[in-house]
Amino acid sequence: MKKIISIRKIIVGIITSSILSWAIFKNNNFVRLMIIPFLVCSICYTLEGMFELLNKDKLVNIFKKIFKISFFTFYFGFLIYTVYYSLVNKTYGLLIVVFIFVLFIIPYFKRFK
Repeated sequence: MKKIISIRKIIVGIITSSILSWAIFKNNNFVRLMIIPFLVCSICYTLEGMFELLNKDKLVNIFKKIFKISFFTFYFGFLIYTVYYSLVNKTYGLLIVVFIFVLFIIPYFKRFK
């Protein structure tokens, strides 16, 4: 069963990485910047599946941590930009949305130690 999950990770990761790579080459600089964290996550997901098949637990853990760092970097970058946009344009209702997103991420910090 573990092999099937690892193979599924590899297939999903390769498909996602291919689509995101294509999207990077087809778009301008700002869109590329937004796609890069997702590309890093999909590559890490693929490599995690490959190393699970090879029973390399240390490498699996390394790629899991890289995945988490990339995801949280994008997540908090998005939140910081949203706060900045809200303050500059005086649309303070967005701050409520940011607060809700911060509440959703708190349980993940406890789990990802």
